[in-house]
Parts: sequence; C-alpha cells; structure tokens
Amino acid sequence: QVHSVWFVLASSVLFTMAGIGAGEGAVFEVALTAASAQRLAGMVDAAGSMATSSEQLAATAQSLEDGLGPASKGVGADVILRGPLQTLGALNGELRDMLYKLRDELGTLFTTGSSQELRPLLRDLAKLPSAKASELGAVRAQAAEWTKQCSAPGALARYRHFEALHREHVAFDAELRSLSDEVYELREERAAADGILAGLEERLSKQRGHRKGEEYELARYLGSSLFRWDLLRTKVAHHLATTFSASREEAIEGRGSEDIEGAEQKLGAIEERLQHVAEAHKKLSERRKDLGKQLRSFLKSLVLSCEATASASGPGAGQTTAPRKYHLLGGQRLGVHVQAGEEFSRFLNATFAHSLPQTVALLEQVLQPYMVTGDMDNLVLPTTWKARPKVGRWWEWLEEAGGKPVA
Repeated sequence: QVHSVWFVLASSVLFTMAGIGAGEGAVFEVALTAASAQRLAGMVDAAGSMATSSEQLAATAQSLEDGLGPASKGVGADVILRGPLQTLGALNGELRDMLYKLRDELGTLFTTGSSQELRPLLRDLAKLPSAKASELGAVRAQAAEWTKQCSAPGALARYRHFEALHREHVAFDAELRSLSDEVYELREERAAADGILAGLEERLSKQRGHRKGEEYELARYLGSSLFRWDLLRTKVAHHLATTFSASREEAIEGRGSEDIEGAEQKLGAIEERLQHVAEAHKKLSERRKDLGKQLRSFLKSLVLSCEATASASGPGAGQTTAPRKYHLLGGQRLGVHVQAGEEFSRFLNATFAHSLPQTVALLEQVLQPYMVTGDMDNLVLPTTWKARPKVGRWWEWLEEAGGKPVA
C-alpha cells in the first residue's frame, strides 16, 4: 500500500544520522537535534496521512464508479456533481500514481543504495500543485454549484456558513503546526536542563524533591498525541533521552558553569513554559476535533433538508448503492455525491497547499547529503547503509562497522 513507503521513509530519516558516502569517497555527516528530529517526525507523520488518504479516496472513486450507475438525465444536484467528482477523482488519481512512483523509487534507493530517478520525480511532484492549481480551483467552484439546485430554504447561505467553518478548521491546523514547533524546541530544552540538573545532583550527592503530578500528565499527552506512529514516538523519545544523557554527563564531569540552584530554577521555568504551550496545544486539538464533528453534522443536516424537498421524485428514486462509509447520509444519491465531493475537494486543496510541498522539502533535505558531486540527480547512500534489515530490529537500518547503532 502507498502508506508503507512512509514507514520506510520514517526509518531512513530518523535512523540515518551519519555515514561515509559510497560515491567518490565523500564523507557525509547528518546530525539531528531532538527538536529537528521531532520536526521531521511531524512531517513524516503528515506525509503518511497524505499517502493513506489518497489511496482511500482512490478506492472511494472506484466504489462510486461501480455503485452509482449511469448518470441520470436532467439537472438535479446529484447530476451536477458527477462531472466535478470525475475531475477530482482524476486529480487524486494522478497524485496517487506519482506517490506510487515515489514509493517504488524510494524502495530502489533503500534496497540498492542508489537512485538516478528519485530527484527528477521530486521535481515533478514539486510542480504538481502549481500545475493543477487553476484546474482544482475551477472544479471546486463547480462542485459547489449543487447548492443552487437545492430548494431547501437558505441552502446557499447555509453552505457559505459551512465553508466558513471549514476555513476555521484549516486555520486551526496552521495554529497547531505553530504550537507544535514551540513544543519541539521546549522539549529539547527541557531534556537538556533536566540532564544538567540530574548530573549536578549526582556529582553533589543531592536529590530533588517530588515532582508535580501535572508533569507526568503532560509527558503522557506529549508522548501519545504529537505523533501517530509508534516508530516516530520511539525515535523522538530516543533523541530526547540522548539529549538528557549528554547534558547529564557534561554536568557530572563539571564541564558546565551551572550551579544546582540555578539549574533547578532554569528547569522549572522551561517546564512552566512547556506546560503552558502544551495545554494550549491540547485545547486547540480538542476544539479542532469538535469543529470537525460540527462540520460533518452541518453538512448532513444541509443535505438531508435538500433531499427532503426533492422527495417528489418518488419513493426510492434517489436511492443508490454507495460505499459503506457514506451510509451516514442514508444512501441517497445526493448525499453520497456531496460527501464524496467535499472529501475530495478538501483533501486535494490541503495536500497541494501544505502536505505535498512539505513532503518534497523533507525528502530534498534528507537526501541532499547523498547527492554525488557533479551529478546531482545521482543519489548514493552511505556504505554503512543496511538495505534489508528486519522491520522489528530498527537499529539495523544503519550501523557502523562495529555494529553500534548511529544515534
């Protein structure tokens, strides 16, 4: 499946920290801090969601094609949506096909250690949003025309309100990304400050007092809510632990200038800031979730009112065999078309505006150190890269000559 490629990508990004290039004897060094590891993990998480959604919508398009039957005659709202749905499905299909190619080429890179086709493909992916922007904008406007065929009172005004709610939902996404960046930095600062204090306590044979319960509640939220994949959570936890250990060793050896009182105050201040930002992140996430439910309920209410006013078409005339996920709207043809159209439209708009450009930028950033000098389209992974490790033994993805995992 498409999303499997992002599991490989996550492994390569987050476990490939350093290596000696196989090409032309060049030496490449790539180091991730705890904050940058979290940022990359967030991008990989978003990319995985994009790939999975594209595959699911492709299956939806096929189900609609198989289950809805031939287009009806006339100018009903469901008939108006058929053309836009076909165009939206084609746009998603083009995206999905390019993701398939990306999956295959990444597979080639990670199993053979080299690729000459991946960077040209990334350039094509980077051009896709701008190349399809006008077509996507036009078909989204066309898809909204169904409301003009709805005779329910205030249908157009209600749909405009629905669009306003959706814009608010998109704004929440942007705000959450900003808060996440703050959390990433503060988690790294906290791990370093905690390590310094722990080292000073060990060197001076002192022990700090009991911590507040809120700290552990915060750690549970951050550990479970920022990233969806356990692989990403594990690697982020590894980087935070490494940051803690390095700072602790530095304090034990007396290489820092902090005193224990100052270190404790610094840690307390960072934890207070982290608590504030994390609480804001949690509240905004909950508001976003509630708004998502409101969006679905509002759309359902609007479509049902439109279907009710169109009941003169005869009992069962609007029924259709629909994908199971659309049974929420009762299997009515209009409801099926509207829900599918909204999902396609919102997914492609968000993907072209944010997810796809971020994914391409992430891959370019990760792969840049492995471009062969004089042939920038030729990628060669380090000689320490192990092409076919067991999935459960993540440390085998990249090992040094002595078998020690690269941190």
